[in-house]
Amino acid sequence: MKSLRKIHKSSLNETALKPYAKSEWFLWVSEVVNRMSLLIVDPDNNFRRMLCLALEATGYTAYAVSDGDAALASLQAARTLPDVIISELALPDWGYREFLDILRRNARTEAVPVIMMAVRDNSPDRKTAIQHGANAFLVKPFTFADLSSILERWGLRPSSEYASCAVS
Repeated sequence: MKSLRKIHKSSLNETALKPYAKSEWFLWVSEVVNRMSLLIVDPDNNFRRMLCLALEATGYTAYAVSDGDAALASLQAARTLPDVIISELALPDWGYREFLDILRRNARTEAVPVIMMAVRDNSPDRKTAIQHGANAFLVKPFTFADLSSILERWGLRPSSEYASCAVS
């Protein structure tokens, strides 16, 4: 069997994605409580945890994975997609252009807003990410207010009822 990455690079179709078991809990929580949900994709475990907990504390449901393969598998397994994907520009297994192209060419994920993050404000990378389908760009470190303003500008407000966070 081909790896997920090889399948996507060769075909870029939605049937190539395989389920990701850890996504089941996240999907159940976001569907049952009908909350704003976010998928965080970042190779830095500490950053993933911090962002996930900050989102949870403000009323969002967040699920975090370490790489593009896990993100794509999670999205394929989802019955309900996250409201927003927040991804690091420098993923260990994908180039950001390729990752964004897959998201935008997939019928299930083409409309999900994507916020790209990077440790440097490299204008060419920012411009290229936007051209390939990113909806916003944040430079690390950023304040939670920076992220919140983007989400609120898109009409995505947290729920005060129940929040959850899952980091893999």
